[in-house]
Amino acid sequence: MSMSFPPYRQANAPKRRFMKVTGESTLSIKPDRATVQLGVEVRNLDLGLAQQESSKVIQLVTQALFRLGFSSSTIQTSDYTILPIYEYVDGNQQFKGYQVTHMLSLTVENIEQIGVVLDTAVRNGANRVLNIQFSVKHIEAYYQHSLKKALENALTKAHVIAQTMRLTLDPIPAQITEQTLPPPVMPFHTLLGTEIAQAQSTPVQPGNIEIDAKVEVKFYFS
Repeated sequence: MSMSFPPYRQANAPKRRFMKVTGESTLSIKPDRATVQLGVEVRNLDLGLAQQESSKVIQLVTQALFRLGFSSSTIQTSDYTILPIYEYVDGNQQFKGYQVTHMLSLTVENIEQIGVVLDTAVRNGANRVLNIQFSVKHIEAYYQHSLKKALENALTKAHVIAQTMRLTLDPIPAQITEQTLPPPVMPFHTLLGTEIAQAQSTPVQPGNIEIDAKVEVKFYFS
């Protein structure tokens, strides 16, 4: 014969009191990498001629980028589209040819080189530059540092509250909740080839990337 009993609980056992504090930290880091989408948009009544012209320009641009030191692993086709072009004249739809767009995605490890990259691409026939995005190579290491600072910030807040209210704080957190969003990339506005060609040298001045960390921490006190 076996017997079991529910765990003993003191009827009036006091509940442990706790506080929740939020710790935050922001690191402002200069970007050291960029992804650039550039290419060519061609229109022609003959689809074959439009494709040939597009292919010729892309080859010229690619070869020029190779001469700048880029490798095939850093240059990839990101988009290739063929669209028929129609215009309305006196209420009637008229076929005007085809539009062929061929875009390349280029990884630039030295962001100081971006201006030269854009100028070189345009001189060799590129007329589209889209979606320049700046980022940080080792962003996880920076985020971990920011996360450490956020935790220290939460602990400091808890100590200030405890000292002000004359409480005894248990310094070991009972619970830590990370509330951070994924680290961002910094977009750069879209440029057309004509805009780039109007400048002697394309100025590209990215701002810093802010790496945020935020935590919610639960502390017991008495």
